[in-house]
Parts: sequence; C-alpha cells; structure tokens
Amino acid sequence: MKSIIDEGAQYALVEDNEYTDDKTRKDLKVTIARGNNKSAQSEELQEFTKKNYDKEVHVDRTWMLPVTKESITSIKGAGVNTIEVKTNSR
Repeated sequence: MKSIIDEGAQYALVEDNEYTDDKTRKDLKVTIARGNNKSAQSEELQEFTKKNYDKEVHVDRTWMLPVTKESITSIKGAGVNTIEVKTNSR
C-alpha cells in the first residue's frame, strides 16, 4: 500500500495502436460537444455543483485546472471528464 501511495498504482493496459492522435482529438471534441450529464445542468443543482468544484480548485487541493471548453483542444494531451450529480434523498 505504501508503494501505491508513494509511487502510484500500475495498471495493465493493452496498448491500442489504432487509437491515433486524430481519434483522440475527435473523442475529445465529441465529449466537449456532449457536455455534462443533464443532472449537472439542472438549475436546482447548479449551486451545489459550483460549491463542490470551487473547493476542489482551492489552493489546498489543486488537482484540476479549470479552463474554458473552447481552449481544451489547444492543450496538448488534454482530457475532459463530464459531471454527473447524484444527491442523497432519504
């Protein structure tokens, strides 16, 4: 466990020689065009989503760098993750 924490985990991935840079770029553009899940687009949950992402880009946690969706394709090796929001309703 210490090794994983100190050096990171290793994953046995099969290299896909057919997954070209062009294909990667196309997938990136498709994901950007599709946008976030409808749950993250709901007006009701916008404040919740903003609050939670704002704390993640705070100085203490800087694990993500927010940029405009228009600039993503000009960043070499960039990737995107869409947002889906789940709430606990009991």
